[in-house]
Amino acid sequence: MYGDPNPFCPFDLSNLAEVELRSPRRWINTITTPTFVLEGGRQGNATSVHLIQMASHDPLVHFFVIPDGDHFSVLAPLNR
Repeated sequence: MYGDPNPFCPFDLSNLAEVELRSPRRWINTITTPTFVLEGGRQGNATSVHLIQMASHDPLVHFFVIPDGDHFSVLAPLNR
């Protein structure tokens, strides 16, 4: 989990209702447009991606763990 306070989590991490509202596993099956979930396999959140993938039954959602990538390097070339 991200440290508190954290600029990437602008909400109270100790408030379970706030955390639940932002939980991808809870909402993954409500997606209505093609969505790609990308994560690096090296120092990333690959375990979380696999858990969300197991919870998803939506054919519009596609999951990819990039073995040699990390959390930031996967999208960095596109963000330039």
